[in-house]
Amino acid sequence: MSEEKKQSKFRKIAKAILKGEFVLFLKLDKYMYHVLTILVAIIFSMFLSYKMDKDLMILEQNKAELETLRIRRAQTAAKLATMNRMTTVERKLEEFNSEVKPPERPATILDN
Repeated sequence: MSEEKKQSKFRKIAKAILKGEFVLFLKLDKYMYHVLTILVAIIFSMFLSYKMDKDLMILEQNKAELETLRIRRAQTAAKLATMNRMTTVERKLEEFNSEVKPPERPATILDN
């Protein structure tokens, strides 16, 4: 007999779900305000979680890009340090057939 009660209860629940009366079957209509409040809180929590994951993904991409830029800056600084030597500059000027040459006399200071 208890098995029949279980089956009949299951049938009632299944019928209530199919008819769209599940909330009424569970007698939750008295607490509808609370149910809706909890539903809104859950949806808001899911939205914040999604937004946070998206922001963290962007943050990780920016960290990777920043590391790439740091490496590029270090390489450029090393390259410029080697080009700063006077012999290197003169050799580069000769390669490009430039007419620029080192000064023959020191610069003059203009007084006011």
